Amino acid sequence: GWIGEKLQTASDEAYKDTSNLQGKLQKHAAFEAEVTAHRNAIESLNTSGEQMISQKHFASEAIRNRLDEIARLWQQLVEKLAERGRKLRDAQKRVHFLREADEVSSWISDKEAVASSEDYGKDLEHVEVLQKKFDDFQKDLA
Repeated sequence: GWIGEKLQTASDEAYKDTSNLQGKLQKHAAFEAEVTAHRNAIESLNTSGEQMISQKHFASEAIRNRLDEIARLWQQLVEKLAERGRKLRDAQKRVHFLREADEVSSWISDKEAVASSEDYGKDLEHVEVLQKKFDDFQKDLA
């Protein structure tokens, strides 16, 4: 049924592939909205089933079993949906972290090249240019 299909979708591991993460987050938000929109239908079904049971319907046992199954599947769906959203957001944080780490690593490599240079200048003008570069370098480090 519908819950089973949505449970399968909620269980996918799209977060492991970080390509088009923003698109996956948008699809997930739409998926959450769809599931949330069905909450009233689930509650209405539960209410009518409970009412039938309380009125001693001849199929009360079957109704109870079906209500319990739907409640179990609904709970699984809600939990998987939350977990999927959390993992997608975590994957997005990881991508941002790795991008920042690459930028910092690149910056360090650039500064390391300046700091380890053995060029001390050939004449006064060249030394002044190098001194200016070094002063800028020190400001970057502060």
